[in-house]
Amino acid sequence: MYEKMRKELKLIEQLDASHKFIDENFEKLQEKYPNEFIAVRGNKVLDHDKNDKILLKRLEEKGEDLVNILIWFIPEKGLVVLYKNKSIK
Repeated sequence: MYEKMRKELKLIEQLDASHKFIDENFEKLQEKYPNEFIAVRGNKVLDHDKNDKILLKRLEEKGEDLVNILIWFIPEKGLVVLYKNKSIK
């Protein structure tokens, strides 16, 4: 039981680190990857593509463990993106 909790906590910490990396480097990411999806693990961009499905397929082909990778859309500067939670009706 404790081992499972440790693994889950480690995953949460990894995803939190990825999110923090995106927040702290957002402007640089906008310059480098405008209107693209990026795949981030920790403080590293693993891959990027304009199409999220192609990006996920390429990551799978490389043998990446998708569980600990954060996929995030980087809008071009000046573009506002609103997300809708699909569970809200």
